[in-house]
Amino acid sequence: VKVTPAHDPNDYECSKRHPEIETVQVIDLKGNIKVEGKYKGMNRFECRKQIVKDLEEMGQLIDVTGHEYVVPRCSRTQDIIEPMLMEQWWVDCTGMAARATKAVRDGELK
Repeated sequence: VKVTPAHDPNDYECSKRHPEIETVQVIDLKGNIKVEGKYKGMNRFECRKQIVKDLEEMGQLIDVTGHEYVVPRCSRTQDIIEPMLMEQWWVDCTGMAARATKAVRDGELK
């Protein structure tokens, strides 16, 4: 069983219950493996295939079972979205929107 709190919402929740589980960012913003070792720099899809191959060669692979699940995709590019822990920020546009709406309603903008 693998637990990757930085890349899976369920694993992240598990890591909150078990603080001894380290949260390591494994995939970079370009979708490549960023941790030191044999797989560093590999594309995440190729890396997954290589890990299965390596486990088979070591005699450690018991089974590969497919699971149906919703794969999140970007609406614009259709790329697969990989969950990542990142700082989030928002801009409160409430005041700006209110002023813009008022300007349109008052006829200042058309």
